[in-house]
Amino acid sequence: MVENILEYKKSNAKVILFGSGAMYDKSRPLCKVKEETIGEVIPKDLYGKSKMIIAGMIKNRRDVLMLNIFACYGYGEKESRFPSYAVNQVIKGEDIIINQDVVFDYLFVEDMQRIVSYFMEHFPQTNIINITPSSSTSLGEIARIANTLGEKRVNIFVAKEEMNNEYTGDNTLLLKNYPACKFTSLEEGIKKLYEYNKDSLKEVVKL
Repeated sequence: MVENILEYKKSNAKVILFGSGAMYDKSRPLCKVKEETIGEVIPKDLYGKSKMIIAGMIKNRRDVLMLNIFACYGYGEKESRFPSYAVNQVIKGEDIIINQDVVFDYLFVEDMQRIVSYFMEHFPQTNIINITPSSSTSLGEIARIANTLGEKRVNIFVAKEEMNNEYTGDNTLLLKNYPACKFTSLEEGIKKLYEYNKDSLKEVVKL
């Protein structure tokens, strides 16, 4: 599909694609990985490998920008996504179960929207960029923040004691190309998600 878009688009049209941290190979710890290391390790999964191949296709093009997402959360996401799962459990007053804790770079959806909007107007010379916040977080921290928002505290259980592989990306190129970029704090983002999901669950109950 990407090949067709690039072949048949107008010559003066610019394209923004979404990449993934998976292209760095998620089978190992990814600790603030940099864009320059793409391809040094071949991903073991087909999804990550496909994203890596696309990155290789466009790396020398000035009309294509690839924004690599490691983790994004926000309104309307699947209930199985951990931030929504955690806040929904708190809203319902039920325990939060974490199969295995892990450190992620969770980008709030409003921040992602601002970043994409900015690059639509200010197309950068650097064409493969990680869009990650400056501060990483664990699932446990998300659960603890969500737990402060409910009418009563719920229990948080972690099934496995050892941490899973970290999944974070370096955002130096993002801040270099978008110096005014600001990130929503985890506390504020989780609170906004909590209020949104709380209202959504009320609407479901009414139906």
